[in-house]
Amino acid sequence: LALVKGSPHNRRRFLDLCIAQVSESYGYNLSRYGKALEQRNSLLKNGLAQKNLLEPWNEQLIAFGVRVMIERYQALLRLAELACQFHYELSGQGEDLSLWYAPQVQLPESRTAVAWADAFRQSLASLLPKERIRGMTLTGPQRDDFLFLLNGSDLKLFGSQGQQRTAVLALHLAALEFLEERMGERPVLLLDDVLSELDSGRRKRLLALIEDRTQTILTTTRADLWENNEYSSWQIKQGSISQL
Repeated sequence: LALVKGSPHNRRRFLDLCIAQVSESYGYNLSRYGKALEQRNSLLKNGLAQKNLLEPWNEQLIAFGVRVMIERYQALLRLAELACQFHYELSGQGEDLSLWYAPQVQLPESRTAVAWADAFRQSLASLLPKERIRGMTLTGPQRDDFLFLLNGSDLKLFGSQGQQRTAVLALHLAALEFLEERMGERPVLLLDDVLSELDSGRRKRLLALIEDRTQTILTTTRADLWENNEYSSWQIKQGSISQL
């Protein structure tokens, strides 16, 4: 649930892990961006934020940061499309989920690398006085976020825990599809004690969705939460494992 209720770091990490598994360049760009950010922050923190010292690091931030943001934006478009479909099924066709990329650098209208670089450059310039006071870089992909919207409202603020959990499950199912599309191989799905947090309708729809789609390892403290005897079920009791 930290994906919905937690800090933007949790959502960035989820997105970064998804993309890094299918794009070798993404991990490289993210790493180079992080190193440039560290150097720029060091200058700001130590009162050395003169234009001639910052400019080389600004250009590196822009060069690598734009590539990171574009890949995040494109990946989230596909994840949002897939998550919307899964959520519609999990919720019994009663709720509409959408995901919105919320970068710190304003999204340019044209969505081109050049336009995004210009927007990043302008953001760095406008925030420099505040950055000198704070001693840190206040814009860029290290501050990116994305939002869960349920029927147009922020799920973090207005959703129940059941709705939030359903949205997270939909996103994970979307990630499976996303990774398979790009890797040609389907990951294994691990679900730790999620059934007890869902109502019976969502529980049945989740099991129906994963039954034929992917190999799943699912843990629960209540074996009575499913009725299908075709599942391979095991019980751990007092340190011993046995098949049910």
